[in-house]
Amino acid sequence: MGEYLADFRSRALPAALAPYFVRASSGTDKDLAGVYSTVLSGVPAFDGADGLILETASTTPLLWSSGFDNANWGKHNATAAADSGTAPSVSGFSELIVPSVANQRHRVEQTVLVVVSTTYTYSGFFKAGGYTIVALREGNVTGAYAQFDLTAGTVRSQGNGGVGTIVSLGDGWYRCSMTMTTTGAQTSYKADVYVLSSAQATSDPGNLLWVADGVSGIYGFDAQLEALPCATSPIPTTTAAVTRALAYLGRIPLTALGLASQNNEFTAHFGVKVPFSSAVDLGGRSYFGLSNAGQTQWMSIDFPAAGTVRLNTVIGAGSPFIDISGLTWAAGDVLNVRFAKGAAAGLILRVDESVGTNSGAGAKAVFSSAIADMNLNGRPTNLSASGLGFGTFRGFKVWGRALSDAELSALTLESLNQRVGSKYTMGLGLGLGL
Repeated sequence: MGEYLADFRSRALPAALAPYFVRASSGTDKDLAGVYSTVLSGVPAFDGADGLILETASTTPLLWSSGFDNANWGKHNATAAADSGTAPSVSGFSELIVPSVANQRHRVEQTVLVVVSTTYTYSGFFKAGGYTIVALREGNVTGAYAQFDLTAGTVRSQGNGGVGTIVSLGDGWYRCSMTMTTTGAQTSYKADVYVLSSAQATSDPGNLLWVADGVSGIYGFDAQLEALPCATSPIPTTTAAVTRALAYLGRIPLTALGLASQNNEFTAHFGVKVPFSSAVDLGGRSYFGLSNAGQTQWMSIDFPAAGTVRLNTVIGAGSPFIDISGLTWAAGDVLNVRFAKGAAAGLILRVDESVGTNSGAGAKAVFSSAIADMNLNGRPTNLSASGLGFGTFRGFKVWGRALSDAELSALTLESLNQRVGSKYTMGLGLGLGL
């Protein structure tokens, strides 16, 4: 019996969890005022009051991520003034990218090496500085692009394989990102930032010629390119590429939370703000896991395909799983997830009003040895860059008993003392005949 609650909106790890936090590099924290700063290796990073940042490892090859005035950023009928604006960046500054008065395309650009047939996300933080439209484009091979309206806070257009995402930071700042996949022969990526006026067309910015006033522009900082299907926390760079190590909590012994090892009943509940939309395919990355001491038997919540949530198990005969597909959510939404291992037969997965069940062979997935460990942001058997999910975890609660289906259905983000606002309420029940 017993229960344990961790609310990460307090911007601190409880003493019981601190020994199990892993990130073997510096990270980027956002304070309550929305300002970014660097934290040392092994020090947790938080996303304002939204919770703890847990994410996969990532490398950005773009140099001088906030220094668009640097020579590593080529200028095409545009200039960039060093530290010309304030920003919630690590340095406290942004740079104004100003298009020239020539009737031309106006951009800054940087070319880096990439891997063939790989999904990349190109992102940056931008604010209107007289002009209100910014576009991100891969200008070397594909022409993939996305335009963003920094007044309306919307993706204005996208094309050539580019998929845009925009998230508001407040005070007119937005994080804009464009995701695309390199071709089977593509080994370089030209990261373009285009400045446009609202009078320009919504088509490919690589084809748009226009005359600017030579004074107005777009403020920007922290451009980064990642071999991932969405943008993760900022990775500032100067003279060299930077890798941020993976960050997760695990393997946490249940005894550290005041719970005995369980092979009969267990319930868990967590909330996570995701930086990707339901259109993104995460390829099976995991967000919560339970296992026996040897990690030979486990269960996890996975995202195996776009708009799909899976209850995955390797426990008993048939290793049953449940998929619920066709879900929709936006980047920045909070998913409210809860699951239980109990005495009733079969598996039940709840996603808002949708219900999935597993019956027949293998429906009773029974741990033959006690559940001993839990992981937040990862499957017990794959705590690696390829297996970990990414997001801001608002908190979690675990019980040494199985909540009823009605109790699971009633759990909301408020149950974790979290702010309400998730588009989806997720729950799963795992009933075992023990």
